[in-house]
Amino acid sequence: MAASTDNAVVIRAPLQLVWDMTNDIESWTWLYTEYAAAEILHREGDTVRFRLSMHPDADGTVWSWVSERTADPETRTVRARRVEPGPFEHMDIRWEYTEVETGTRMRWRQDFAMKPTAPLDDAAMAQRINTNSAIQMARIQALVEQAAADAGQDRPAAPPDDATQPPDHASQPPQEQVFTLLAGKWTAQAVSALARLGIADLLADGPRTPEELAAATGTHAQSLHRVLRAAALVHVFTERPDGTFALTPQAETLRAGVPGSMRAFAALIGDDATWRPYGDILETIRTGEPAFDRVHGATVYEYFARHPETGAVFDEAMTALSEESAGAYLGSYDFGRFARVADIGGGRGQMLAEILRLNPGARGLLLERPDVVEQAQPLLRKHGVADRVEVVAGDFFTEVPPGADAYVLKTVLHNWNDADALRILRNVRAAVGDDRDARLLVLEDVIQPLNAWDVGKLIDIDMLVNVGGRGRTREDWERLFTAAGFTLRLPEGAAAWSVLEGIPA
Repeated sequence: MAASTDNAVVIRAPLQLVWDMTNDIESWTWLYTEYAAAEILHREGDTVRFRLSMHPDADGTVWSWVSERTADPETRTVRARRVEPGPFEHMDIRWEYTEVETGTRMRWRQDFAMKPTAPLDDAAMAQRINTNSAIQMARIQALVEQAAADAGQDRPAAPPDDATQPPDHASQPPQEQVFTLLAGKWTAQAVSALARLGIADLLADGPRTPEELAAATGTHAQSLHRVLRAAALVHVFTERPDGTFALTPQAETLRAGVPGSMRAFAALIGDDATWRPYGDILETIRTGEPAFDRVHGATVYEYFARHPETGAVFDEAMTALSEESAGAYLGSYDFGRFARVADIGGGRGQMLAEILRLNPGARGLLLERPDVVEQAQPLLRKHGVADRVEVVAGDFFTEVPPGADAYVLKTVLHNWNDADALRILRNVRAAVGDDRDARLLVLEDVIQPLNAWDVGKLIDIDMLVNVGGRGRTREDWERLFTAAGFTLRLPEGAAAWSVLEGIPA
């Protein structure tokens, strides 16, 4: 088996500058967020052999390997391979640089195959590479464009009729920046409505006109056109000169059934259940109490029980998000050392299934609400692990089943305030008992300090308004773990989304 990924970015800077900066390996510790060291081992002509070392992972392990790359200035291509493949059978990378009207297009094509013993299979690694490539390309784009501006090199301007280029918000007056920010409510609702209509699935076979889409969805053609046009402004769908609309990479994520589909999450964001409470956010700021409970007269989980159709959308959204994020967690922590893994509040079991799929000798336990565990078996069968999972309908506020050597809580605790989160963790500690080798594994965001970008700071607002939970800093997690009888193990400088390991105290 083998896999490949293909990612590209357009950088508004001259080709020579992009080429020079991205091929200066010794600067990669600045150019990329993931590398702690880049050491040149040998250089011969345009071929360089070098060692890359990453920042420590959640276990404190520093991953390092030797690669070799050969640059061809004539064709503006680079071929690279891992000399020390590590978990890969092979890893080959081709870089391509092309002048385009708006700057320089940089493309990365990676062909690889994972070893059978690797913690990730080909599909999971491809997903991880695609996610990380987007992050690294965005950073490179920002740094190179800034360098071009600092050097006084003119960046090619977008053609006047190019509707695919968003405004450069940093160059807008402050009032316009704030206006654009607040307009996010319009784009969010537009994208949510299109997701609920299934527009992305209707475009899977090719572009269609608004009239064709309206006929297929029973909607008003002119109104649908206007909403599609707004979504295209933020790259979700694209409007073509012939009057049709087509999928973009962003719109592809709104298709049903694709890995990491965002369709259910987009539908949930615009649903009256989760949207209306934001109209009462001021009272939440005054009182500290979730707006959802006041607006709907019930907690979010009580509401989902009374409105199972909305609850099903929520469960589907959480399953898809878990599928999307599983690769990063699996790649940063060794779950293979555990014989029995308990997934506490694990929804339909997506994360547990991923862990067991990569560890054929392990068994699992899934604890969830009765209305959720009923939906777990199809997913567990799909992943071929149903015969190794004990599904338990229960309440983690009452009791956590004993007997596991790893207790996983993936994005569970941010749904609860400190008092409730502590109750859950103390129940896990009771289940662990005297087993000093057992581990608590909390898969959550660690809120980053000061003004550092962290999407968890935005999720924290949704927890405040709709759930009554909260995001937590490293210090918050340390206090919570200590109060529950665990010692937190988390390396300094760990990523925002990390595996927080709890060792029985």
